[in-house]
Amino acid sequence: MIRQPNPIQAEHLENRFLTFANKVLAFLGSKVTSEGMPIYTTTWVSFTESSWKEETKATIDYLSILFRVRDSEPFWKWEESVHCAKAHWEAGVLPSPAMTDAAGDRITSPTFEQIQYWLVQELLRPVLEVIDSSNISMLDSQQLVASYRSSKEEWLAKSISVEVIVPLLNVEDAPQIQAISPHFHLLPFSAEEKARVWNMGALRHSGMGAPIDLMTFSKVQFVLVGSRTQRLTVDRNFLVERKSSS
Repeated sequence: MIRQPNPIQAEHLENRFLTFANKVLAFLGSKVTSEGMPIYTTTWVSFTESSWKEETKATIDYLSILFRVRDSEPFWKWEESVHCAKAHWEAGVLPSPAMTDAAGDRITSPTFEQIQYWLVQELLRPVLEVIDSSNISMLDSQQLVASYRSSKEEWLAKSISVEVIVPLLNVEDAPQIQAISPHFHLLPFSAEEKARVWNMGALRHSGMGAPIDLMTFSKVQFVLVGSRTQRLTVDRNFLVERKSSS
């Protein structure tokens, strides 16, 4: 069950978001015009049934523009950012992130100023997701609203469904689809799915190497695929990736 604001409040929040989003788009557009497109390169790994290869892939990184000028032009302090974030927080749409003080004790009732930066970052997500899939100069309000509503459902959700993928190193022959339990299925590991899992960083964590090397990973033929439900409290850390909400 997802908690929803009343229709009048929802329209007000949506308008606040569109004002914020248009400010972000105008700012990014001006920076692109004066400084050029923010391109960075990353390594992309593709797979076949028996091998793999690495290639360089160019990606546009609009978020880097905002962080590059955060000392001189802090985006979370823009008037549009403050109004949008405060409206969503006070309406209970955006939850407070978990915080601790200098002594390590939990801050149970943070002020808006203490969490303003994190709230605005979360509001950026639906904007950046639209930019990543479209040309910044060709965006319209319908695209922004659709992305915002999808994110809002996740912010209001009491639980999320998290995808779980377990590569099986020593399985070379199995039925094409086999139910292992009510929550897991044994499936062939296609080249396309290998590329998706490896390149999205699912096997790597900050400060840690991958628990499986690329050569070994490329030879995996089957995986266990399932999901688990994770309940969310009102006061929680924001999650970067979510599969679905309820």
